[in-house]
Amino acid sequence: MRRGTILEPTLIKWAGEILGKEIYEPQEMYGYEEPGVRLLATIDGFDGTDIYEVKTYNKRWNGQLPRQWYWQGVQQAICTDKDKIEWVIFDSDLQLQFYTQVVTSDERQHHIDKVREFLGFIDVGMMPEGADPTYDNAAALFPEGYENTVILDHAVYDSLERLALAR
Repeated sequence: MRRGTILEPTLIKWAGEILGKEIYEPQEMYGYEEPGVRLLATIDGFDGTDIYEVKTYNKRWNGQLPRQWYWQGVQQAICTDKDKIEWVIFDSDLQLQFYTQVVTSDERQHHIDKVREFLGFIDVGMMPEGADPTYDNAAALFPEGYENTVILDHAVYDSLERLALAR
């Protein structure tokens, strides 16, 4: 993330020079809300018409968006009410690559439906279906917990298991 934060302004300027457009970084956060759905997006670049997402990539760009980028683009399209996202990718070849992600109404609706389902679980204090939290995930999200690690006895594990079944 640090690499992207440092390089994004330069890459936006470079992309603008190549495309012959003045691209700037919007200072607003974009959002979308409807009953049961709350989405937010920050935008790396905007030229008055098109939305740009800038990525630094430590691999060679193969012409396909990684899954997490793809869904980020869908969410940005929803939040900005645009039908496409222009990707600017600085890859391991030290080249700028460009990719246009067209976002369909079906993709938008699928994302909105999945977010509604996910947030429905969160809103009632339950783990979303299909979520399989691991120790590594929790440790990455809550690094301050390393110093307070405790070993639970089997009775606690049994109680947690019964709680999960009850839920």
